[in-house]
Amino acid sequence: MPRTGLEERTTPTEAEVVLWRKRALVRHGLAGRAGRNILVDADRSYLRAPFRRQLEPTGTIRIGEWEPDLVCVLDAGGAERLAGCEVKATTDHERGIIQANRYRDGVHAAYLCIPAL
Repeated sequence: MPRTGLEERTTPTEAEVVLWRKRALVRHGLAGRAGRNILVDADRSYLRAPFRRQLEPTGTIRIGEWEPDLVCVLDAGGAERLAGCEVKATTDHERGIIQANRYRDGVHAAYLCIPAL
């Protein structure tokens, strides 16, 4: 998990999980593909996080009635693929599966990101 100054808590916030996913995309990509053009949702809880500047750029992408927590471009052997990620911290994992599935209408790949606790 990212160092945010909140490490004494045993469970991460959703904003911390988003930051972890963003950093991992920058450093390691996703599914063997480099990640770039990462946009974090302009959710109020993310914008109020003490590390909000590390989440930038922020904005809102809508896929139907849904807003992914994070959208990025994945490079794959000369092809570009749009990926959407739903992020859940410690609860609502089943709802996250449903949400990520709904993003499939607007992206090439949809993912659910949850922390391993």
